[in-house]
Amino acid sequence: MKTFQLIVFILFYLAVGTQGSFAQCGSCTITFSGNGNPTPNRNIQDGDVVCILGNRSSRINLRNRDDLTICIANGVIYSNDFANLNGDDITINNYGQFGDPGTNRDLRIRASQVLNNFGSVFFRNVTNEGLINSSSGTLTVERDLENDEGVLNLGNTAVGGNFINNNLVTLAGSLTVGDDLDNDYDDAIIRPLNTNQCNTISVGGDIDTDDGTITGNNLTGPFKAPLIVNKSPDDGNLTGGAIVDSDLDCDDTSGPPPSGCWKYIDDGSESGTVIIEFFEDCIWEAPANLAEFEVLVVGGGGGGGSNIGGGGGAGGLVHTRAEVTEIEVNGLPANTTFEIKVGSGGEGSDDEDEEGQDGSESTFDLGGIYEVRAAGGGGGGSADSRRGKNGANSSYKNATKGYSVVSNRIFGGSGGGAGNEGNNNHRGQGGNNGKNGGRGNDGGAGGGGGISQDGLNARDEEGGNGGAGLIVTEFDNRVYAAGGGGAGEDDRGFGGANLRGGNGAEDDDEGEEGQTPGSGGGGGGDDRRGGRGSNGVVIVRYEIARILPVEFLSFQSTYQVAKRTGLLEWSTAKEWENSHFEIERAINSVDSWTKIGEIQGQGFADSPTSYSFEDINLPIQGGNIFYRLKQVDFDGTYTYSRTTAIQIEGQKGNKTWRAYPNPTNGYSFQIGMIDPSSYRDEPISIRVISSTGLYHYIRVDDIQTMGKQVGDWLIGQTAGIYTIEIVWGTNREYHKVILKR
Repeated sequence: MKTFQLIVFILFYLAVGTQGSFAQCGSCTITFSGNGNPTPNRNIQDGDVVCILGNRSSRINLRNRDDLTICIANGVIYSNDFANLNGDDITINNYGQFGDPGTNRDLRIRASQVLNNFGSVFFRNVTNEGLINSSSGTLTVERDLENDEGVLNLGNTAVGGNFINNNLVTLAGSLTVGDDLDNDYDDAIIRPLNTNQCNTISVGGDIDTDDGTITGNNLTGPFKAPLIVNKSPDDGNLTGGAIVDSDLDCDDTSGPPPSGCWKYIDDGSESGTVIIEFFEDCIWEAPANLAEFEVLVVGGGGGGGSNIGGGGGAGGLVHTRAEVTEIEVNGLPANTTFEIKVGSGGEGSDDEDEEGQDGSESTFDLGGIYEVRAAGGGGGGSADSRRGKNGANSSYKNATKGYSVVSNRIFGGSGGGAGNEGNNNHRGQGGNNGKNGGRGNDGGAGGGGGISQDGLNARDEEGGNGGAGLIVTEFDNRVYAAGGGGAGEDDRGFGGANLRGGNGAEDDDEGEEGQTPGSGGGGGGDDRRGGRGSNGVVIVRYEIARILPVEFLSFQSTYQVAKRTGLLEWSTAKEWENSHFEIERAINSVDSWTKIGEIQGQGFADSPTSYSFEDINLPIQGGNIFYRLKQVDFDGTYTYSRTTAIQIEGQKGNKTWRAYPNPTNGYSFQIGMIDPSSYRDEPISIRVISSTGLYHYIRVDDIQTMGKQVGDWLIGQTAGIYTIEIVWGTNREYHKVILKR
């Protein structure tokens, strides 16, 4: 009796204790439990599901077969590579360890092949021409990693030698490269996948990205940058918020530091509206599928004049909106970049014979398609060169459909104030809609024009105040483009409204610099320099809700007769904030839907992505089976795909129950009722009886999962013939099942 109990305990342990390790591998047609024990009873064929369920160092020959699924189970080490891994449509799912540290073997994933790594992968060299999804696993390459026209989605990754990328790499974690990182190919991109962790790149050698892009993708999140690199590329080409920090310090959670070329005014995490300020020349890579955005462009302010000099004029200002969907139905295409140039403020004059310098224009440009130019402000006049300089005209691409100026906010640069003793003829004139500078008198200079007001005239040896600027509340509460104050022998003129322009000098002081973007500098006093105008700015604003959701390329369903399963396959053109897909099913009508599965999305993807799901629990009665996808964003919002369907035959027989498939290996085993009307909710129990007479008793918890309960037990048993006894109420039925390995 004790011997019998021990055998039952061992069988129970093998069935239950190993179930968790093998659960991810699903339905297997060939299994390897170790170095040949047991050995599959046939060679691998097209369409097989090959499962490695025990530690193995012996090489497996795939025989160049097509349409294979290979699974390395959780906790299992397969320390070799595959021989003849040359077939099409091959997917490797690794939940354990694939390869071995210090291995002398290489791995090549070809164009139609996929490696999904949820565990760890170790190889000497890796070449990817297809798709490697390793964002949830670790990848270690002893020497070189080459992404040759493929897509790499990486988690924590270490490359001992060189990393060559000529297509797309997304990163969710840390990438360490011992030697050089070569991203110097047209359209080559390295970018972070999401903002749920700090994404870093550490390179021991050089970073070359002349013709490619390393970008933070303008993601928002808790860290100071979406992507941190330990050194600058040879050409300094980092975009989209990526920054250089030699310490790879991710501890700062206050957003991007004031370095690089941009910063957030609002990251959108609470308001839903992203506002990005560009304060130096920059390249902005817009979010894919962006449907609408606004731009504020302000030119540099003019510098103040010298020796009782006039105030500098304000830079021009243009506020525009782009309705992208009037041009691109699906919003901005992936990898759309805008060139941004931020105008410099004009230098103040230190010579009574020369005016202050003009500010330079700021621009926002997509190759002439979307183009905004905000002019610089005019410099202030000096003592002997009294004329304030004129502001230039601002412009925008008004012939482009979907692109417009908001509330007529287009202002040219404003004119500089006249210098000491300058009259009306010496006032600088504003560009289109820009304002004029003020006139001077004996002992006083005029204020520079602001966006909203002309500069004021000098009075009784008192400098004139600068003209008022403008608050653009859609972006923030700053005053933009105020005029600089004129100098005076007795009293200075103040900068435009709320002192945002530079103050003019009193007596022999220097003029002050402009205080806010696009504001003019103050005029200098006796024999003193005028103040410098402030630099311009470019600000982009968009609502996260105006980024269009996932764009489906295809969605189809196929009835796999031999396996009696439904195969769902779909692909997306691009993804933005895509959390996951929920697979829903309805039977014979579309009035009632049930969730039957879930697949994680890419989050952010700029190139096509393919997905699949297999419905292994088709109803035994058959009928029309409808499917749809529920695409869910990170914030919980969702949209539905179109509906697709398959038609399946009902299972027939002269018994109440049907056990299938038969023969089986235990995976995806099902027990269904041919005629549900004969069941009256009686309790169900099952005995699985082996050919030796030993049996395993199962108490059925749910009629829908009773087949899985039996299959889970059969997985741990030896091959042979088993009898399944089903008892419900006063009824009893027997089914013989062949268990194969």
